[in-house]
Amino acid sequence: MQKLPRKLKYSEKIYGCPYQKRQSIDVDVDVSFRNREYKGKRSLSTRKYRMVGVLVEGVYRIYITNVPTSVLSSAEVSHTCRARWEIELIFKEFKSHYRIHQLNTPRKVVVETLIYKAI
Repeated sequence: MQKLPRKLKYSEKIYGCPYQKRQSIDVDVDVSFRNREYKGKRSLSTRKYRMVGVLVEGVYRIYITNVPTSVLSSAEVSHTCRARWEIELIFKEFKSHYRIHQLNTPRKVVVETLIYKAI
């Protein structure tokens, strides 16, 4: 495996590889990162992740996940991430427009009722 320049983005690294013409890419990657400082030292760790790339309008959308291929296919990873993003946007709207963060109740029923009322 060829080591690519660090400053390139994932999408730039994919172009020029043998997977370039596929609708989806599904590969295991090693990701190296520095841990937080502990006792004055920062150690380097490497973990295996799954990188999924789905071709949308000629550009790969890249997802890094730890979900194995036996659980979700590459298309399902893409759909799941898109759905999660939609949920994040809904909660952002609830917090900014409906002041949901100001609810002072631990009771699930009360929170659900107030959300349904706001919708």
